[in-house]
Amino acid sequence: MYLHKVKIGHIENEDEGVRRKLAAARLWRIAECNVFKINRAMVDKVSQIVHIEKDASLLHLNRVIFIYVEART
Repeated sequence: MYLHKVKIGHIENEDEGVRRKLAAARLWRIAECNVFKINRAMVDKVSQIVHIEKDASLLHLNRVIFIYVEART
């Protein structure tokens, strides 16, 4: 198991279901360590989100959040 810090730079308004899944600490598939756009196809049962933090200094730009995920090896 590896812990990855994944940066999310933009969540589109129509992806409210994805935002809810993130907020509920659902499962997440890691494509890369920097994910700048989320879509429904990226939500998968591969890795588990263990922590979500907001970067207040960047939120006014594009609602940047960081999530910590536990990836399967």
